[in-house]
Amino acid sequence: MNKQRELKEREMDIEKKIKEKEKSLKVLQQEISELRRRKAELEQLSHTEDPTQFLHNYTLLSRLSEAPDSASINIHPESYTEDVAAAVSETREKLQDNVEWTITAVKETQGNVSNFESEPKTRAEFLKYKCEITFNPNTAHQHVVLGPGLKAKYSHTQTIRRYDHADRFTDWPQVLSREIFTGPCYWEVEWSGDDVFIALADSSVNRSGRESAFGNNNSSWALECFSGGYTFRNSGSNTFIKGPQSSRIGVFLNHFNSYTYLSFYSVSESTQTMTLLHRVKTRCPLLVGLGVYGGSAEICEISS
Repeated sequence: MNKQRELKEREMDIEKKIKEKEKSLKVLQQEISELRRRKAELEQLSHTEDPTQFLHNYTLLSRLSEAPDSASINIHPESYTEDVAAAVSETREKLQDNVEWTITAVKETQGNVSNFESEPKTRAEFLKYKCEITFNPNTAHQHVVLGPGLKAKYSHTQTIRRYDHADRFTDWPQVLSREIFTGPCYWEVEWSGDDVFIALADSSVNRSGRESAFGNNNSSWALECFSGGYTFRNSGSNTFIKGPQSSRIGVFLNHFNSYTYLSFYSVSESTQTMTLLHRVKTRCPLLVGLGVYGGSAEICEISS
């Protein structure tokens, strides 16, 4: 009888340990799922371009507790648990460098609202920053027809006889403004046709060769407008943009705290609404540019 009781007690003890291990395994599985979720969130955060949204999401993630300590569980966790935890830690460390400039910019506001929250919200507010723009004919390609007003049109049948000039584009139908802008300033462009580039460029942008096309170099930033949508171009890289189709594009250049931001908006005149298409960190001062590869574009005369 004593032997049977002893065996029964051992059996119960083993069952108890099995239940404890199963419970511990369940906890570890939950931890693994949580670590994987955090890793995915951090990876997604690393691709966030909007600095305000980046900082907001980073702050939320930073408030989360650190990876759970599984050392107190009296079993040997799977090796991939440690791998996932290490990956989360590594990703977080990589994000530290990316977030530094954003945190610095917010600190420089000394507790004021974030930079983008202080930007205009309505078209009427944007129009307060409207700027005067004129074309520099010395930059216009020979197939770019200027005028009337501030209109630039591509003509494959008409060649404008223009004298040679160091500032003139020789390979692409493009034109630059006379004025150089630092911001804050706002303007609108009405476009039509198959392919139009709305751009800003450094005065040092190439005037000849393949790299002289707006967005094909690191000295220009361009929104390509066509019937199927929009593409943002810079340094030879292209980003397709989904957004409401509009023949009018608003451009806002804003400079603050040693940083310059360029924003493109889809503008609806009928509803007076503006939809952000793309925002990018850039530098200043910059020239306004138009590329009319298969259509026409006009800098609009707008009233407050």
